[in-house]
Amino acid sequence: MNNGNYLDLIVTFEKGIVIIFLGDGNGSFILSDAANTGVASIPCSIALTDFNSDNCLDFVIADRAENTIVILFLETVMDNYQTK
Repeated sequence: MNNGNYLDLIVTFEKGIVIIFLGDGNGSFILSDAANTGVASIPCSIALTDFNSDNCLDFVIADRAENTIVILFLETVMDNYQTK
C-alpha cells in the first residue's frame, strides 16, 4: 500500500470498518490507517488495483449488506483514502 518492499494487510469488519496495516519487514504489521464504508455495511471481499492511474494502489470493497461496491482511492503513497 505504501510502495514499500513488504507485504501489507487490509482487514475488514462488520459495520464497515476497514483497517490497513503496513508490513515492517520483521513479520509484524504497524497500524497505518482506517476507513469506514458505512454503518450498515458488511464488507465481504477486497480487490486491489490502480483504478485512477496515479501509481498508487486503490481498493474496491464488496458490500454484502447493501449489494454495492465501495472504491477507496489512495491519494498519496502513505495514506489518506477517499471514498467514492
